[in-house]
Amino acid sequence: MAPSMEIFVFAFLLFSLSLLLRIRPHLSGKLGGADCWFYLIYVRELKRAKRFPPKFSHFILDSEEQWYPPGFPMLLSLLPDPLLKKWHWIISPIIDCFHELMVFFFTLWITGSLYVSAVAGLFYAIVPTLYTENRNLNSRALSSLLFSLNMLCLFLYMENPSWTLCIPVLISGFLVLMTHKMATQVLGFTYVFLAVYLGEWCVLLLLLSTIGLTFFLSGGFYVKVLRAHFDILAFWRRHLDNLRAHQVLDSPQYRDPNRKADNFYAPGFRGARKNLIHLFAHNPLILIVPAIIRADYSFFSGWILSILALTLLTTFFRPMLFLGEGFKYIKYLIFPQSFFLGMYVVTTQGGFWGRSSVIFLGLLSLGVMLYSHIYTQRESVGKVAAMDDSLLTVLQALKELPKESVLCLPTPLAEVVAYETGKRVLWGAHGYGFKKLEGFFPVLEKPLENFFREYKIDYFLLDEEFAPVSTFRFSNDILEEILSIGKYVLYGVKEKSM
Repeated sequence: MAPSMEIFVFAFLLFSLSLLLRIRPHLSGKLGGADCWFYLIYVRELKRAKRFPPKFSHFILDSEEQWYPPGFPMLLSLLPDPLLKKWHWIISPIIDCFHELMVFFFTLWITGSLYVSAVAGLFYAIVPTLYTENRNLNSRALSSLLFSLNMLCLFLYMENPSWTLCIPVLISGFLVLMTHKMATQVLGFTYVFLAVYLGEWCVLLLLLSTIGLTFFLSGGFYVKVLRAHFDILAFWRRHLDNLRAHQVLDSPQYRDPNRKADNFYAPGFRGARKNLIHLFAHNPLILIVPAIIRADYSFFSGWILSILALTLLTTFFRPMLFLGEGFKYIKYLIFPQSFFLGMYVVTTQGGFWGRSSVIFLGLLSLGVMLYSHIYTQRESVGKVAAMDDSLLTVLQALKELPKESVLCLPTPLAEVVAYETGKRVLWGAHGYGFKKLEGFFPVLEKPLENFFREYKIDYFLLDEEFAPVSTFRFSNDILEEILSIGKYVLYGVKEKSM
């Protein structure tokens, strides 16, 4: 074992490198992301009302009582308001960096080698998917850390079964279930897979015990969380073919016949090739990792294989696609992947600079390049929610207007409008009530002016890069321009259109 000071120096350097890589885009300008504004509203209302679950009416297409897994916003509520408002963008990257330290120290504990641990930490630091998934305030980093913690607790329990070691498994599992829906799906699938893979059926008993404990400790609130969970899964099962569709240009009302639709799940070979490239871009080593798993670490091999199986099933097996985009599951295997890669690269024949190591270091460089491509070519959701000067000006003007209801396109704008102005927005997709979205999202199934009338919309905020106002072919003069700055135009909806 290396001296404690040397361990501390390596841990500090890894943490610093990872944090710098994760916040690099923020240093050149503020990034957005729809999730962060919802969490900030949640925490603000939780503190204001001092009751759980919080109720707020900002989102017209949401149930007022929030049934979203409360673990992450409850954690955020412990932070002072000024710190949360100014530094919310750095919270998820910091959590992810602590996850990296967990990889580092666990590998050090298992192998006793500082160099194996440092390489494992380095592999964790540069996986592309960890940048894209944690680029703004959201619960993904925390759920991933808690899932890895639960897996480590399960590993220790299976090495030495006892009631004492059973308790951390159950408590950490409870935290996973109360923090993130996708992590809940991963936990359930992984436990079942490990029970079969290892022939240890007690794992299933632990899973059932974790679910039972969650119902008990939540005071029954987890029933509502599950109901909301099934609600969103049913919604995307009905609308799977419109996943990531353009809300306007792919809609039956405003479809552009000259535009080629770019649905996430394209049919045939073209779609399969696209999704495979997408998986590789988020984790360049995903197809190589099975070759380096070790029989003497069967638990971690099973962990990796279970997530790989779930990733591939939710990418290519249509009956399971509604469980979420496959690439989003990749982050849950990065812990054991980094652990195995650290051991493989350092202990492979020829030493650290052996031939195989050079290949892996080349793949590392490829990973960094792919990360740069993915992260700088952000999807539209990240762009439209970014707080640039134009959007800040529009939000300030909107906040001072007397009326309340706003329709925003694209819809991620609704999140920041609700947070910054306190007005009601035609949006939802948080807790329960996904049926309310149908007809409006994921694509517009009625003329936009119908929504103006149905929901008595007062203002219309449009990003003209998303869809020019001429696209909507309004039947009469129903809009009055209030402000136009940059790509944003704010309209008042005239009462005669109601």
